[in-house]
Amino acid sequence: VTVSPVLMRQIKIYIEQIRSRVPMRQAHDFIFVSEKNSRGTIGCPISLKSINAIFQKLSDVLQFSIHPHLLRHKWNEVFDKEGEAQGVDPKLLEDIRKYAMGWSELSIMNETYNDKRLALKAKEISLAHQKRMDGL
Repeated sequence: VTVSPVLMRQIKIYIEQIRSRVPMRQAHDFIFVSEKNSRGTIGCPISLKSINAIFQKLSDVLQFSIHPHLLRHKWNEVFDKEGEAQGVDPKLLEDIRKYAMGWSELSIMNETYNDKRLALKAKEISLAHQKRMDGL
């Protein structure tokens, strides 16, 4: 994953100043860990329940429902736009997507996101055609 220097510095501060004081943190490679010992989980990767609670708080503040999987969809949307803007061949873009998402070369998961891109492109072309026809 590529992260900005600003975010990397913030993660580094968390690792050095907070995570480093949590027992059992060395047992895995996850960055974010449980800092409380509820049910003996101190130092364990934060749970799915905790992640969902964080996203619920974000949703409440934003007054818009947001969940972890929505980030995956947004990432793929931004990825598509950037790939198109850079003129990346669509077949290569799909291979890059598989690599970036950690999917095997044989995975068909990319088709989920490709279908959305195709639907949006079809809508864009159709609207452009309708505008031309309306102008006649």
